[in-house]
Amino acid sequence: MDDDTGAPDSPDDTGAADAPEEMMDVPTRPALLTDAEWLEAWAARPVLRGWLHASAVPIVAGTTGYLVTRAQRRDVRIAVGVYAAGVTTMLTVSAAYHRLSRTRRQAEVMRKADHAAIYGAVAGTMTPFAVV
Repeated sequence: MDDDTGAPDSPDDTGAADAPEEMMDVPTRPALLTDAEWLEAWAARPVLRGWLHASAVPIVAGTTGYLVTRAQRRDVRIAVGVYAAGVTTMLTVSAAYHRLSRTRRQAEVMRKADHAAIYGAVAGTMTPFAVV
């Protein structure tokens, strides 16, 4: 980058060279991959992620269920319930995405659902703070 103007020195100077070398081959746009490239990238994903998220579902459901029953005010019970629903949904969808997707089309649909569930978990996490 040109230090005076902030403009790139050349059309190819986008900062990609600053990325660690091991990340240079990580696909950022799965839709642009060939089927063979996608299959190779899919096979290289973390294996335990789906199992960890699936095992967290009953833990989160149980602990948040306990919190709902212990809350003394109705608005707090509702807020904790919204939090529980958001986080439990996120973990369930993530586990399904990582463990059950078998084809490229399934993975694409589940990835979108996974990302949507993350937004739901963020909203659910903020709800108790807004209520209390």
